[in-house]
Amino acid sequence: ATRQARWEQATTWSLPKSEVLQIMVPGVFGYRNNWHMYDDDQPQDDQYWGLIGDNGPGSGLRRLSGTGLYAGVFVVMVSLWGILQSLRKDGSRFSPIQRRAVWFWAGVLVVTTLLSFGKYLPFFYRLFYALPYASTIRNPTKFMHVFSWALMIVFAYGMHGLFVAYMENPVKRVGGFLAQFKAWLASAITFEKVWLAGSVFTIGISAVVWVIYSGKMDDLVKYLPTVDIPPDEAAGIARFSINSVGWFILFLLLTVGLLLFIFIGRFSGPRAKWGGALIALLLLVDLGRADKPWIMYWDTAFKYSDDPIITFLADKPHEHRVGALVWADPKDQQFSMLYSLYGTAWKQALFWYHNIQCVDIVQEPRVGQDKFEFMQGIGADPRNPPGLLREWELTGTRYLLGETGVVPFLNQKLDPQKQRFKLAQFPDGRPVAFDLTLKPEISYTPGGKFINALLKREVSNPSSADFTTVLNTNGRLAVVEFTGALPRASLIPNWRVSTNDAETLQTLADPNFDVHQTVLVADSITPPPPPGPNPGTGTVAITDYEPKRIVLSADVNTPSVLLMADRYNPRWEVLVDGKPDHLLRCNFVERGVLLEPGKHEVVFRMTGDYKTFAISAGAEVLGLLLCGFLVMTKEPEPAKSDNGSRSTAATNEKTEAAAESPKRKSKKT
Repeated sequence: ATRQARWEQATTWSLPKSEVLQIMVPGVFGYRNNWHMYDDDQPQDDQYWGLIGDNGPGSGLRRLSGTGLYAGVFVVMVSLWGILQSLRKDGSRFSPIQRRAVWFWAGVLVVTTLLSFGKYLPFFYRLFYALPYASTIRNPTKFMHVFSWALMIVFAYGMHGLFVAYMENPVKRVGGFLAQFKAWLASAITFEKVWLAGSVFTIGISAVVWVIYSGKMDDLVKYLPTVDIPPDEAAGIARFSINSVGWFILFLLLTVGLLLFIFIGRFSGPRAKWGGALIALLLLVDLGRADKPWIMYWDTAFKYSDDPIITFLADKPHEHRVGALVWADPKDQQFSMLYSLYGTAWKQALFWYHNIQCVDIVQEPRVGQDKFEFMQGIGADPRNPPGLLREWELTGTRYLLGETGVVPFLNQKLDPQKQRFKLAQFPDGRPVAFDLTLKPEISYTPGGKFINALLKREVSNPSSADFTTVLNTNGRLAVVEFTGALPRASLIPNWRVSTNDAETLQTLADPNFDVHQTVLVADSITPPPPPGPNPGTGTVAITDYEPKRIVLSADVNTPSVLLMADRYNPRWEVLVDGKPDHLLRCNFVERGVLLEPGKHEVVFRMTGDYKTFAISAGAEVLGLLLCGFLVMTKEPEPAKSDNGSRSTAATNEKTEAAAESPKRKSKKT
């Protein structure tokens, strides 16, 4: 698509300018999206009600993501102090190299903030959007990740400046806090006095804003339903937002107070360790309370408890794929819960945990072009039985989850000629039929009980993770076996060279084409030998299966294509008996290799992208060389006065006074 056509999609997740407040005020627009993230499924006062992901009413894209931009009040204040210090021409706490570094990272902060606005600052973002490949970036808000990295670096410079200026050298104590504050105020330089006055002014303005915002609660409650917040939850969410501003003011007071103690020398010299401890405590409490709403607690013993159907599907999982059937009465509670269980707890958690391979992708926002053309070409759609059947055949989807009574329907509607659907069976001949039920109570560890209490799990309102299966020969649900699915690895003695992808897809979509007998190869290879006495094709077995390395043992009787019902990618390479061989693209999206008669060990392995590795390694080497250069060319530290930081401050004051004296003389003249 053109840049202009993609503009709306590429800028949907932009950061509204007002929501920059979240850097300092966590929760003022809420924390999470309004998909309830906890098992109790109760209304949450900290729901996100901002406009990130907003495409307007009725678009179906309303707040698909909350956001966590909070950096910490202390972090921002120290970073701001460091930036202002770097701008001082005389008396700065930073060396010239450090000043330039702070300017650079401060520039990164400004640029990334402006870029994160996206469509809310279109004249600026369009300049960036016009650059090559910039239009492929989908979320302008992700520039705030770079903002966070830059802010951490500026904060580190600020902490270094604070330590050098006020904590490294001891300052003589002259009495209590008030006495020392007066002594500091008498000798403080102009910058320090202006900083203190600005901090107090900021606290006062914040308090006034809080009072005004609190008085607008009724207006906020009326506004929230216009951004899809349920009316009965609006009051709690508005109250949470107002309270968030109050918490910000509290931590701003603590930050200014702690910095003041540092400025007057209460944590200088040997006492610096206590100042460091208080800084760490303030950061821990501040960032911890802001991060708490993002933490999800899971009782893993409960979530991954034994399930007989999962155990059945996990037996040699690399030999088959699993799918779900959608033909059922939506009013059937058992099937509805099975479909919910399959789409969440199973497909997203238990299948991964047990290496069960699924034909349905958990999340696939951008489908690969080859897969898109393949699915379109064979007509893979529940409304198109031949196409759906062909998808299951080619992908090796052997097991399907559905109703027990769906087998006759599948054989009549999808596979009337061969009727290859049946109920799956255990080794002892019992059908793999089951019902869904709530999980029984299991033995918890003390920590498990605590976490279970946090989850507030209630049987009256269970989630899919609270259900398990119980075997029942006459159960409502079952695992259906499709015997027509291609094995994960098979030997096919007949192949046809088809270099035209459109013709390949057309052939694959033909119900009369037998994918078990013939494979379509997109590479120019020798044609198969003429049919002779049938000695059988031979056997092939997977001896080791890993995501990026698959080992097979093949005993081949006649020249055959070893077809892997796995996706083709040119980065795969194949070794036959330890020697590289030609990787074939088969059936449009699958991979294979041509084998001659005999016993062979075949290894498919994924190779790395060495170009990107070389770029990354080169960048790291360049960075190390730059660090070495900076270390070797470090400017000598200025000689420290015996009077420590206090005399340094006095010297800075004299320097400023000397700089101002010509102006005073000029005014007198």
